[in-house]
Amino acid sequence: MAAVLKKRALAEYSATIQEGSPRQRPLKKLHLTKKAEIHTKTQQVSDSLRNNNDQRGRLGVLLQLERSMPREAEERVLMHRVLAEHFQRESDSPVRAKIASLLPLLCPSRLDELSTFIIGPNSSEESHVVRAALMDAVVAVGEHAMKADDRPTHNRCLRILECSLSDTSHLVKSRVLTWLAKLVPASSETAPSFRTSRSSSTQTIEQVDNTVTLSQVLTTLTIHTRHQEPRVRTAALEAALILHRRSVPLDVSLYAEAIRGLNDDFECVRMVSMKLVVALAQLHGRELVESAPGSGEKISLYDHAFANICQMINDGCMNVRVLAAQLLGSMLDVSPGFLEQTLDKKLMSNLRRKASAHERQREAFQAGEWSSGQKWQDDAPREKVDEETVSLINQGACGFFVHALEDEFLEVRLASLESLCNLAIKSASFASQSLDFVVDMFNDEIEEVRLKAIDVLEKMGHAHVLRDDQLDTVLAVLKDFSMYTREALHRMLCCCRLRTATSLNSCIEALLENLRMYPQDRKSIYRCLMRLGERNPHITLALVPKLLNIHPYLDLPEPDVEDRRYMAILIVIFNAAAGCATMLPLLEEHTLRHYIYLRDSMPHLVPYLELPLKNGQILAASKTLTSSSLEQSETFLRHVLQRVVHLPASCSLEVRHRWLRSAIEDLHQLAAVEPALAPAAHCARIFITCQSTISQVVTNRSWFDLGQATQPMGPALKAQLDELFAQASILEHRFVGLTPPEVAAVRQLWLRLRALHLVLVIRGCNMSALGLCEAFLLQVDRLQTYLEEHKLDPEAWTVAVLRELDTLSDTRPGSVCRAVAPLLEQLATTNTHKLPATTGGSTTGHMLIIPHYRSAEESLQRIRQASAVINEPTGDQDLPIKFQAGIPVAVTLDCELENVADVAAVRIRLRYPDKQEQLILPRRSNFRPTDDGRQRLYTRVLLSHGVWSEALHVELGIVLAFASGDESNFIELCEPVRVFISPKPPKKAL
Repeated sequence: MAAVLKKRALAEYSATIQEGSPRQRPLKKLHLTKKAEIHTKTQQVSDSLRNNNDQRGRLGVLLQLERSMPREAEERVLMHRVLAEHFQRESDSPVRAKIASLLPLLCPSRLDELSTFIIGPNSSEESHVVRAALMDAVVAVGEHAMKADDRPTHNRCLRILECSLSDTSHLVKSRVLTWLAKLVPASSETAPSFRTSRSSSTQTIEQVDNTVTLSQVLTTLTIHTRHQEPRVRTAALEAALILHRRSVPLDVSLYAEAIRGLNDDFECVRMVSMKLVVALAQLHGRELVESAPGSGEKISLYDHAFANICQMINDGCMNVRVLAAQLLGSMLDVSPGFLEQTLDKKLMSNLRRKASAHERQREAFQAGEWSSGQKWQDDAPREKVDEETVSLINQGACGFFVHALEDEFLEVRLASLESLCNLAIKSASFASQSLDFVVDMFNDEIEEVRLKAIDVLEKMGHAHVLRDDQLDTVLAVLKDFSMYTREALHRMLCCCRLRTATSLNSCIEALLENLRMYPQDRKSIYRCLMRLGERNPHITLALVPKLLNIHPYLDLPEPDVEDRRYMAILIVIFNAAAGCATMLPLLEEHTLRHYIYLRDSMPHLVPYLELPLKNGQILAASKTLTSSSLEQSETFLRHVLQRVVHLPASCSLEVRHRWLRSAIEDLHQLAAVEPALAPAAHCARIFITCQSTISQVVTNRSWFDLGQATQPMGPALKAQLDELFAQASILEHRFVGLTPPEVAAVRQLWLRLRALHLVLVIRGCNMSALGLCEAFLLQVDRLQTYLEEHKLDPEAWTVAVLRELDTLSDTRPGSVCRAVAPLLEQLATTNTHKLPATTGGSTTGHMLIIPHYRSAEESLQRIRQASAVINEPTGDQDLPIKFQAGIPVAVTLDCELENVADVAAVRIRLRYPDKQEQLILPRRSNFRPTDDGRQRLYTRVLLSHGVWSEALHVELGIVLAFASGDESNFIELCEPVRVFISPKPPKKAL
């Protein structure tokens, strides 16, 4: 007992008690549950469909839903359920069709409701319109399954479409055939079909044995090509074409059905059949088929298809003939015999080979039939002729282009010319035979057809020689009233080859006559004569005495070099002399002197020649600028800009401005002598000028005196501001090809101008500056956005402006002016003409000129300048244009635009002597692109004014509009031309 007590005592002493913090009550956990939101839009659509008794009203609700689909997935599922339930209650077919079209847009992966509506046990849809809409919905689900690689859903859609082929409506059948061709797998492997089985709580997909294969689809299409409904036949043939576009190999057995469709009674079937015939010819062109039923002669399927397409030129429908002519140009692999037969109008025997006399006698002997008794001593039987195979019209490829080029519809003639051109480029022998047919089309009564014939002959004529009779027909078009036809013929003559000197002489005389009748064509005629001399130098040699009127014994008077006829002849001779060395000794001394004038005035038309004189000297002439001279000029341009970069910061203001004026003068002279670098030089000159002007304004003492109330902004300072804004507008809108750093430099220049204008107006005027402040802040926002988009760093002054604006809590004009004015004054004490570094980042200077100007790797010729050249009127008229006052008179304007990105911004500006101005917006049809990438503006400008006491000049110019507003928003693209007019008072009636 004592031992037990001892043990208990020891246990009590050895026990340890741990006192911890008091037990805290556990926090109450809140289970947040999302309340069932009331889908207001879904409920609104449901109530509108249920309560609206008008069909139009329900359709309006569905159309509004289609324009604004719900975005949340849960809401789209709920909307899908609401529409599916309403579909079963709806009785109007148009509304049901619209609901069916909306279901796949809401849930493109759900097919259960659609399959229930189409092939379900309770489906009793009688409206074919609704069934067609359901087919479209099924196809939309199938296409989504194809993109998501959902094979079960895809094959269920195929099975639904196949089951719908039993529908009696052509609308449903046509759509099912089309969608089958789009959804069937392109491979020949079996596509298993799947069946959906529903239970009370689960939905499973079970694979079934029936399958949809590509061969089954092709068989179905072949069967439906003979359907009684033409729209179903068209859909079947179109489905075959869809398979062909999907690179599915079509069976050659479809060719017979396509040939059958060429004789269909309906236009749509014939047109689709022609496309299918051409597609099968591209696939199975080497297969052999009978040329005619029962003939026994085998020809290639390609030639057979070509002949059948040619036969469609006799179709009574214009659209069929146009399509036949278009398809014929794509069949380039036809045999030469069939191709050349299209130019022969001899009657064929329906693609049947004519048997020889020996073959006919052998067949008659083998037949063993008696004579008919109609001929004496004739014991051979007559050939049995099937009346269904006999036709009294041209068959096969015979005379296709003969009929097509004489068709009454210009659409057929245009398509035939295009196809003939494609086939002629492929075959040289066919091209030489078809020249007569193309030349005959020059006499067509439609201008568009004549232009097309000229274009075709231009593509064909470079490899073939025109005969004299063909050339006479071609040159007769030079008398055409249409300027575009004449200029197209000038381009065509540049590419043609001539055979004899007589042909070349006829061509030159016709062009000179064209120059006399239509002086406005002189530029096009000069280019044509230049090409004629280059391409026919040795033929031109025989015509030199006749063209220059050189007499072997007499010295004739020297021609006038300003005579356009004589100038055109010299262009031909000098260009021919570049390729014929024996021509130079034939030229007289005054002709050689005239060469100097033409070479200096028109270097793009007259080549460089070394002309020896009688005393043995070489007559010097200006050479075309070579690549080495361009490199030297570009090096000089970079050197001038380097001088601006290394402008000493410690020099005085007078020395700095004198240095900049020297650089500006050098850039101006460089632009005058180097046309290729003129845009870059002009851009740099304008930018340096703007920087120098800003520096002069902020360094002037009047800049500080503007703060006094008694010192308004003077007219000289206002004129400087106007000039700055005009030059900055030219930099922004007239130069193209600038890189993003260069554009950023121009925009930072605008920021300085906006800041300077704001400060000057606030300091020197009493007018409101709210608009100027808003323009300045808008310029800041646009500049920041542009710099962030292109990941560019601003220059130091711009960084300072942005930093000061960030510290402002008030953006009123006064606060902005007080923040920006000290920064503008700093421009007077720092070197404001440093170029930014090409590696990016801000610099200590403030010059914003073209950062890549210092990089020798990139050529400066990429910079281009928008400009215009007015060819007509010339401005050198001596007699005024007289017209009755108040009645407009038309003046022809012929202008060439270069590097104009948007011709919609081009305006014609008229300035009358009384300071009135008019801006005319030309039509878009008056602009036509030229071969050298320019735009040509040819229109007639109407001038009208009151009575004048004497004749005066009206200035006509081309400007570029970059914003709507006053005159400052227009940039002149060229110097205006002066038109001499004299409005006369109206005559008094007797």
